Amino acid sequence: MTTGLHEEMNTAIVRMRRCTDDNVLSDVRAAVGYIKTQSFVQGDKIGIVGFCDGG
Repeated sequence: MTTGLHEEMNTAIVRMRRCTDDNVLSDVRAAVGYIKTQSFVQGDKIGIVGFCDGG
């Protein structure tokens, strides 16, 4: 799969529709947990940025 092509929009929409709040929160918690294990990370200085593509 090549990323960023307009032809992949239908695939992207199908995947986005399968996302749930619980799944997204679980992924974010897992990512933050992993980041905190890295020796170069200050665990109390982690930030998250999100974007909304409308909806």
